[in-house]
Amino acid sequence: MNEYVLSRSRFFNVTFVCVYAPTEDAEEEKKDTIYGQLENEMDNISRQDVKIVLGNFNAKVGKEEAYRETTGKESLRDVTNDNGQRMIDFAMENGMVVKSTWFQKKHKKGNVVLTRWSYS
Repeated sequence: MNEYVLSRSRFFNVTFVCVYAPTEDAEEEKKDTIYGQLENEMDNISRQDVKIVLGNFNAKVGKEEAYRETTGKESLRDVTNDNGQRMIDFAMENGMVVKSTWFQKKHKKGNVVLTRWSYS
């Protein structure tokens, strides 16, 4: 997971990081490894860059009130699974939100996008 795309513009840079996380049934060690690598990649990207993390987190994000600032209220699920909790924790630690749960949509499978807009 040491590949990402950097897009430079006149006023700011945007870095895209692509993720494919293990399934819910995968071993905890494998999940820990992937999220550790993802954290390392995030640490290597300039703090001034706009960071967009996208891909398949194999996560189910519920409608729990405790995470509403990160997950919004339009999740298709009622309860968050382990992969969803890992993704939410990652998003919260990095000042990001789970964009796919912020807008009402029809029930269908899709990828998850995490974004953080930083102008510091």
